[in-house]
Amino acid sequence: MRPPAPVAPLLSAARRFHRRVLDAVSRARLDPDRAAREGVADLSFQIDELADGALEALGREVGAVSPTLLVAEGLGERSFGRGTPRVRVLVDPIDGSRERTHRLGPAWALVGFARERAGAARAKDLFLGFQGEIPLPGSPTIRVLAARRGGGAWEEIRDAGNGRVRSRRRYRADGRARPGAGFHVFAAFGAADRTPIARVQDQFHAGLVRRFGTDFRAIGDWMAGPTARLLLDATEGRLRMAADLRPLFPRSIRASAKPYDLAALLVPLEAGAEVLDPSGRPLDFPLDLEASVAFVAYPNARVRRGLEPLLRAALRSVQAKRSSRQGSAALE
Repeated sequence: MRPPAPVAPLLSAARRFHRRVLDAVSRARLDPDRAAREGVADLSFQIDELADGALEALGREVGAVSPTLLVAEGLGERSFGRGTPRVRVLVDPIDGSRERTHRLGPAWALVGFARERAGAARAKDLFLGFQGEIPLPGSPTIRVLAARRGGGAWEEIRDAGNGRVRSRRRYRADGRARPGAGFHVFAAFGAADRTPIARVQDQFHAGLVRRFGTDFRAIGDWMAGPTARLLLDATEGRLRMAADLRPLFPRSIRASAKPYDLAALLVPLEAGAEVLDPSGRPLDFPLDLEASVAFVAYPNARVRRGLEPLLRAALRSVQAKRSSRQGSAALE
């Protein structure tokens, strides 16, 4: 399907947005002890506030190409350009604010372009994705990834000092990864998350042991890590499975991934990774600020075939027991 707007100027706008965010972060003196505040759709740190000007500029530039609805963490929803929006731009300006502020790891600028539709665009409408690294101070290089639906994904390594391209290649998921080996991670943000997630982990691990003889040390939690990093590690095979199941337990879990956390979803998909909902269906969700998104990512189809039945069996077992306990409590 033909994109609703020319791709080249949209990608150029995403690149400039990334550079503006990089410049703002590099000039700032980040105080890890500064209190966070409640922002639009999520908790906002000092580093997040640095992206406000870059978001406005992105909206104006894309709006000059085609009427646009910009949906961004921190900014909310804003229309740019004249006429009815034809393009929806989903943005997480700094995914991994906490980690980058405390120098625990890089953050990422995420941009997704989708065809706007009556009734609102969804993930299936994404046609272009961009993911730019916001590295730790002193890093010599910066990673930039982009993908076009049906056109594959590619990666650039740029010099952190002058921005010049050191290398450029097609970006592909790890096709050699096999199920059972490697590391398997379940997203959990805090102590409240871990109780229901740990029950699924235990059941899943029992299945791994029976089928593959996997050691218990090859499964673990993912505490407060950025979704972009989670998907990247699964695509590149460092994780054989990355599961964020928090929306399946709304009574127990308060925080979950939002659509903007997956703004660059086309990058792993076009690289060949398998990213689905927990039932195994293609991942689809509204491109808004509020939806909670559950997903499971595998580096390739072979790993998915080996692990997905174990995960689904674990989920069925845990959910059945929860339903039984809730039913018993209601009768008492």
